[in-house]
Amino acid sequence: MGTAVAIEGPEPDHPAAVEAMDHLRWVEGVFSTFRPDSQISRINDGSLDIGDADEAVQDVLLRCELVRHRTRGAFEHRVGDRTDPAGYVKGWAVDGAADILLRSGIRDFMIWAGGDIRTAGHPEGEEAWSIGVRDPRDPVRVIDAVEINEGAVATSGRYERGDHIRGTGADGLASVSVVGPRLAIADALATAVMAVGLEQAGWFVDFTEYRLIAMTNDRRLLRSPSEPAPHPMSPEGRPSNNPR
Repeated sequence: MGTAVAIEGPEPDHPAAVEAMDHLRWVEGVFSTFRPDSQISRINDGSLDIGDADEAVQDVLLRCELVRHRTRGAFEHRVGDRTDPAGYVKGWAVDGAADILLRSGIRDFMIWAGGDIRTAGHPEGEEAWSIGVRDPRDPVRVIDAVEINEGAVATSGRYERGDHIRGTGADGLASVSVVGPRLAIADALATAVMAVGLEQAGWFVDFTEYRLIAMTNDRRLLRSPSEPAPHPMSPEGRPSNNPR
């Protein structure tokens, strides 16, 4: 779906790692809007009814609708008459891969999907994963760091893929990161806040397990509950959205 994915922790040939990657490839084949033979593309071209699609497709579209409702329309999985669940399904796919690893007994891992991250446990020699949130204007600097064990960090912005987000962000947001237990929800919330801006995102407080880190175009760093934070000086060369 237009992004790279990597798993850190288990050996690449570990059966659970192989199963997790197979799961991600299956999601790509079913949900990708880049592939004309995917079920989402076939729904959009009229050759497949949603009711005849795989149960997973129906489940994801229902979940997208629920997130749209809870965000009062800020999250949207429809573009005109076309269905595009990419803002939810990438995180959902990674959550599924994480569940496969956890069920197999693997407790320490990180899955990286184009800058969005799902973790469990900790890296060797550390107590937690340290995830850097990158400066939207400088790819080798970070504006904040998140220490997590099992959880997710998703970032939405226009610095990688241009102006691909519906809406403009009412308060001039340069990037939005959301931290919480599941990447699917974190990714959808980051996209939704980026689309409408903080002033229109009062619904975010209803997602009590998730917190927000945002940077405005005028370089203000904001964290939920919408309180300004000092802009930390970040060491040059430290990779962003990657573990320490």
